Amino acid sequence: MTVVATKIPARDLRAATPLGVAALRLGLAPSPLIALTRDSQLVAILKSVSDPSHEVLPVGSEVDLSGTLLTHQGGVAVIDCAALANPIGELIDRLHAQFPELVLIVAGGSNEQGMLSTQITNGSVHRFLHRPFSVQRIRLFVEAAWRRHAQGGALPEAEPRARAARRSRAPWLLLAAVALAAPLAWRAWHAAPEAPASAPAPAAALPSDDSALESTPARSAATHAIRARSTGSRR
Repeated sequence: MTVVATKIPARDLRAATPLGVAALRLGLAPSPLIALTRDSQLVAILKSVSDPSHEVLPVGSEVDLSGTLLTHQGGVAVIDCAALANPIGELIDRLHAQFPELVLIVAGGSNEQGMLSTQITNGSVHRFLHRPFSVQRIRLFVEAAWRRHAQGGALPEAEPRARAARRSRAPWLLLAAVALAAPLAWRAWHAAPEAPASAPAPAAALPSDDSALESTPARSAATHAIRARSTGSRR
C-alpha cells in the first residue's frame, strides 16, 4: 500500500492576532515596528515583546529612519534619543507632520522628556520610555501603541475623556450662572423708580445775640409809643 505524505502548510504568523487576520483578508502585510537606536539590548527587548505579526526593523540614523518609513510604511516607531544628531523636538514635529498616523515612542532621560513636554501633551509622542528600560514597561507601551495605531493614530484615551468631561460640566455651569443672575434681574425689573430727593429748605437766619440785644430797647420804646397814642385817642 502506498502512503501519500500530506504536507502541512506552514503557519502564517501574521494571523496570530485579529489585526493580522484583518490584514490578511485585505491582502495587506501588517505594519512593522521601526526602532531608531544603536542599543542592541533595546532591539532585543522590542523583538521579544512584539507580536510576531509586526516585524521589528532597527535603523541606526535619522536618514535611514525616513527611508525605512517611506519603504515599509511603519505603524509604530521607537526613537532612542541617544542615537540622534539633531534636537529630538524637531525630529518629532517633522515625523508627526509627514506621517500623522505613525505612533511614536521616545526613549531617553529626564532632560529629553522636558524638551518634549509640548509633544507629550498634544499627543505627538504617545509614550516616553525612561532609562533604564523595563521589559514589562516596554511591552505595555508597545501594545498600547499598536492599539492606538489600529484606531487610525487617534489621540490618546485621556484627551477624549478630558473633552467629554468639559462638555458634561458645561450645562451645569450655565445653569448655575442663570440661577445666580435670575434674582438680580427680577429685582431690577420690578424695582419702583425712586422720587428725586428734594433739596432741604434753607434754615431761617437767626439773629446773633448782639443784634437781638441791640434791637430789644428800640422795639420796647416803639411799643410804648404806639400804646400811648392809642390811649390818648380813646380819651
